Amino acid sequence: MNYSEEEIRSIYNSTAGRCHLCHEEVDYNAYGDGWHVDHSKPRSEGGTDHQNNLYPAHASCNIEKG
Repeated sequence: MNYSEEEIRSIYNSTAGRCHLCHEEVDYNAYGDGWHVDHSKPRSEGGTDHQNNLYPAHASCNIEKG
C-alpha cells in the first residue's frame, strides 16, 4: 500500500520513532529500505489499514516476524 508523507509521519510518530517489535530507534529517512509499515493484526487475519493497526517496524524485524 502506498502511504502519503503525512500518513508515514503519523505512523512513525505513533511509537515515538521506535520499532513496535524490538523497540529500538527507527531512522525516519530510511523508510522503505530500513523500516516498513507493519500491520499489528495482519490483513489475512482480519486486520485493517486503519491508522490504529499500522506501526513502524525495522525491515529486518518485520521480515523475521513473517
